[in-house]
Amino acid sequence: MPVFFLFIHLRYMKNRWAALILSLVGLLNSGTRSHATGFELFFGGPGTQVCSSITTGPDSSVYMLGYTDNGIIGGTDFMLAKVTINGQLLWTHYFGTPEDDNGVSLLFLPDGNLLLAGTTNDITLNGQVLLIIADTSGTEITRYTFGGTETESVRSVKRCPAPDNGFLIAGYRTASGTNYSYLLKLDSLFNEEWTGSYGAGINDYASAAIMLASGKCFVASDRRINLGGGVFDYDISLIHPDTTGMVEWDSLYHEDFQNGSQGIIASQNGHLLIYGETEIAPFSPFDYFIFATDTLGNLMWRQTFGGVGTNALFDLIEDASGDLIGTGYGNSASNGSSPINLTIVKTDAAGNLLWQREYGYSGIDIGYCIREAPDGGYLVAGRATTINDEDFYLLKVNDDGLLSSTPDLSHTESNFICYPNPAKGLLHFKAPAAITGVKIIDVTGRIVFTQQLSALKNAVVTLELPALSEGPYLLELNCNGKRAGNSLILLE
Repeated sequence: MPVFFLFIHLRYMKNRWAALILSLVGLLNSGTRSHATGFELFFGGPGTQVCSSITTGPDSSVYMLGYTDNGIIGGTDFMLAKVTINGQLLWTHYFGTPEDDNGVSLLFLPDGNLLLAGTTNDITLNGQVLLIIADTSGTEITRYTFGGTETESVRSVKRCPAPDNGFLIAGYRTASGTNYSYLLKLDSLFNEEWTGSYGAGINDYASAAIMLASGKCFVASDRRINLGGGVFDYDISLIHPDTTGMVEWDSLYHEDFQNGSQGIIASQNGHLLIYGETEIAPFSPFDYFIFATDTLGNLMWRQTFGGVGTNALFDLIEDASGDLIGTGYGNSASNGSSPINLTIVKTDAAGNLLWQREYGYSGIDIGYCIREAPDGGYLVAGRATTINDEDFYLLKVNDDGLLSSTPDLSHTESNFICYPNPAKGLLHFKAPAAITGVKIIDVTGRIVFTQQLSALKNAVVTLELPALSEGPYLLELNCNGKRAGNSLILLE
């Protein structure tokens, strides 16, 4: 989905909770909240800093790439940071041109150097692909640019499997006022092999492209469809180009409501998984979606989930068991009343929701990239809205998406604490305000349990859970007229 469509939904959402421990690291303002098994880290200083991609090095250090408007080169710059696996910021470096540059994807190369990929805005040539090779100390080695007189914008860069070992760069190309899905194929030495432009001639945006071990390429795209009578719809297309970039087939997956793809991965069972956000009713808040196709483009299954608030999925990985773990944004824990938070979600191999978590600071917080951590659990990166505007945001969570395996009952955020989660039989929770009532809401928004309470602030309440079907729910507390919420998984 085009970028403007996302921000139409974001502009109305403001402020959640703030509890920051600030320290001075070099010239950058940063904050870290450590837990028994994980941490939260933000840094960047005044202005806007957004992390789009992360990778880990041989020493388990975390490298983070994105952009900043507070750089030293001019306009917006690529921003590259190195963080220890324990959450200590080591350094930050900037790359780019005197114009606006946006870092999007970060990869380790076979020689041990880093590939920083994104878009640069040349005054004469408009948007172009910018690739920068840097060593692990953050020193630039060389750079490459690709593109013509039109505008090319990068959304994703993926490495091709052996024996190809090249690169697929996906995004969109603007020509004569129309956007087309754009795919650039490079060999392993960064020589251009071919480019492709795809679409229906209205608006198309490729979110990502992948190559399988068979050598087949697939591109996930958003496509604006003219339904007639002045009505337009965004749907998702899966494009299969041949080895020269020519289209072999283009499958459109039409829904009655707006959809937006954010990426594509190949699963262990041979399916292609496309993910992003979707309406579930006209003008409804977004829900997460994942759908699976075979390599011929036939739809195998489609799942939507998220709850009462607005949700979108920006990155997705698969673990060794076939379960899917993703990150994005959401505010279903507050029933849609709070601003959006960075979310972490887990589903089974068929896209059935297992759990979802929300994290954030004082405003709009979004997860853009998730990776398995070298020592277990997950690393999640994106943006956090803090007292310094938007900052790089990095979390390390355990396999259950939690910062700590033990609830911290001394922690008094505006969001309440509930445990255990998943739960069976008894549930314990508390809030930093007096609790007057509790509700349990299913994924359709239906209230399936309600009970009046009288509990003092910070008092731990024990609730005997009702007999409900196993699955995801939203637990909502009424705290003297204010609502607090958290996702909850019930077990039979």
